[in-house]
Amino acid sequence: MNRRMDTFPRIPLLALCCAMLLAGCATVDKTSITRFQEGAATIRQNSQALFLDYNAFVREMQLERAVTLSRLTESDVAAGLDAESQARWSAALDALALYASSLQLLASPSSGESVQTNLTNLGNRIIALAPSSGGGAQAANEAIGHLGNIIVRQASNAKALEVARTADPAVRDVLGHMADMVGSDHTNGLRGTMWSNWTTKATGHQVRFLAPGADKRKVAAEYAQALDSRQAHDTSLAALRASLLDLADLHTAAAQGRTADAETIVATLRQEVAFARQLVSTATTP
Repeated sequence: MNRRMDTFPRIPLLALCCAMLLAGCATVDKTSITRFQEGAATIRQNSQALFLDYNAFVREMQLERAVTLSRLTESDVAAGLDAESQARWSAALDALALYASSLQLLASPSSGESVQTNLTNLGNRIIALAPSSGGGAQAANEAIGHLGNIIVRQASNAKALEVARTADPAVRDVLGHMADMVGSDHTNGLRGTMWSNWTTKATGHQVRFLAPGADKRKVAAEYAQALDSRQAHDTSLAALRASLLDLADLHTAAAQGRTADAETIVATLRQEVAFARQLVSTATTP
């Protein structure tokens, strides 16, 4: 019933689709940086709501199963998304927020040793978010740590565009791991667990449908509703995954100086987040 996200499979980095602009002629537009910050904040808020819904549903299924057990253990009511996985998710979003702050510093009129010191401090704070650990979490932590090391190494570089270009593969890597956690389809990640639990619930309605004296029409309606809710929750998680990949594309656009593209991407990201929230709010639990 519960899900421990110990596997963060690596995915190939997407090829850059536009030629790089000359570093001396282009800069990262501050608006693009702001849009990246806003996108990350929007994803944080949306994912918190979706994870609360996810854990609440998993708990409901655990309680339904508990009444059939001869004895109860902690594992029978463990959180759907464990604390370690939630902490790792938050750490990734924190790292991206600190990274965006470093770009804001570089894009500001200030310069000199104070900016270099602040950038170094920000980079070290990102590194601190990625403690060494074994298992499947190692790849995700390495991606966060790599992003922090880039900021530390680039602290003396006064050009935000060059820093963003250098960091782009690392940013995409972090967001790729987060997308993997959500799941590419309903057979893996959080989407896989949610789908499996809804399928179990729907199967229960099928069993009740065959019971003597069952109100078949009522049970059939509940069965159909369970299938609809399963699809709605899966689609909402798919929208969360899409918004993570959009945020990666938004950063690439900003790193290439494509401000107009960044604006278009963040608009799409917001639509996906709003769609996910609407699906969860309208889905019912029969």
